[in-house]
Amino acid sequence: MNKYEGLHCPVCHGKMFEDDDIVVCPVCGAPHHRDCYKRNNRCSFADKHGTEEQWQRPEPVTSAEEPPVVCYNCGKQLSSDSRFCDNCRAPVFSQANPQSPPPYTPFIIDPMGGVHADDSIDGVSAKEIASYVLINTGRYLPRFRSISAPEKKKTSWNFAAFFLAPYWLFYRKCYKEAMLSLLVFASYLALRIPFAMSLSSFVYTNTRMNSIEMTSRLVNDMIQTNQGWRLGLLLLSVAIQIGLSVYLGLFGDYIYKKNAVSKIKELKGNAANVAGDFLVILQRSGGVNVIIPVMLFCLELFLNIL
Repeated sequence: MNKYEGLHCPVCHGKMFEDDDIVVCPVCGAPHHRDCYKRNNRCSFADKHGTEEQWQRPEPVTSAEEPPVVCYNCGKQLSSDSRFCDNCRAPVFSQANPQSPPPYTPFIIDPMGGVHADDSIDGVSAKEIASYVLINTGRYLPRFRSISAPEKKKTSWNFAAFFLAPYWLFYRKCYKEAMLSLLVFASYLALRIPFAMSLSSFVYTNTRMNSIEMTSRLVNDMIQTNQGWRLGLLLLSVAIQIGLSVYLGLFGDYIYKKNAVSKIKELKGNAANVAGDFLVILQRSGGVNVIIPVMLFCLELFLNIL
């Protein structure tokens, strides 16, 4: 594009276009059509060179100033190129009224789950909890608010805690509860050892049976040889495993909320933390731990092979 496009020639006063042949005054930089400059044989502003009236590029005409970009969730003013609020991480929408909530769209998930950043949950602001949770805040914040209300029950349902106990507790850095659940986890693994020993011996001597026949034959042999207690221990271990999973499925959110609030209040008690960027400190202290669950899974796999 010609950088003089849209300006006017001072000789013919015609508008300049991209494909026009244009010459520029070497003194003041005024653009002319080449034919106009030759006809005039000088710059049209030659008499004004060196004065305040010499040619100057006109300022571009801009449209009305756009309203400031404000986060609809926490109200913080943001830069125009922001995609997410750096305070509460809510998505930034381009709209005439930036203070109003965004229109519904199935392709954008509210990271606060409909909870306002300044809402209080057990004496801690929602934006602080969101910074600590860091991942999947849109799910946990509304549940934390719900189970914190005095008229509400302390239970909800958490599929991750149900299927991945106790891995989920380590993943969410609830280490105290994770260690307790790990003891339960180890206990029901230990209860399976007598049955596993009988099973391995039986499989070694009955390799031609299918799994259904083998299981039925093994159970009958245990009952006839007064070894039914091994089967009883197996059933007890299954009951303990299911009980732990159901308990964490029901109370997992409550346990996580209690740990998050307690940790945030503990960090707030440190004056050095409050003096700095507290939300960044929460993000570093919270979040998730992937290493311990992976190590625990590998250990369980190894024990099962044994």
